[in-house]
Amino acid sequence: MTELGVVVEVPRPGRAVVSFRRNPACGRCGLCAAEGEEMLVEVEDPLGVLPGQRVRVAMPSGLFLRASALVYLVPTLTFLSGVLLGYVLTGSELVGLGLGVAFLPLGLVPAKIATRRSGKFTPRITALE
Repeated sequence: MTELGVVVEVPRPGRAVVSFRRNPACGRCGLCAAEGEEMLVEVEDPLGVLPGQRVRVAMPSGLFLRASALVYLVPTLTFLSGVLLGYVLTGSELVGLGLGVAFLPLGLVPAKIATRRSGKFTPRITALE
């Protein structure tokens, strides 16, 4: 996955905040913090860019798919596990739903750990435009 953006700021060496135009395929699902037509993303900066420069930012497709699975698939599975466990233990759909909702945040823990331990899910500036 490759996108073009504009560097907005350089908070520290090796990092940059880049502004991207929202991709029409992205839609307005509300899952990301982007508002309006632009979104800001902090990326790795091996090139030493300056604010105002146009850059190409990339994330390998395989990593993008793994990151998507961590963010979408794992929480869905923990939610469904909670629903099933609650229903099997009590026979109540309401308790199952409540337990599913309680389990949902646990599904985000692997994504949080993966992004903190290794920067491999962080997009990287690959070229100046």
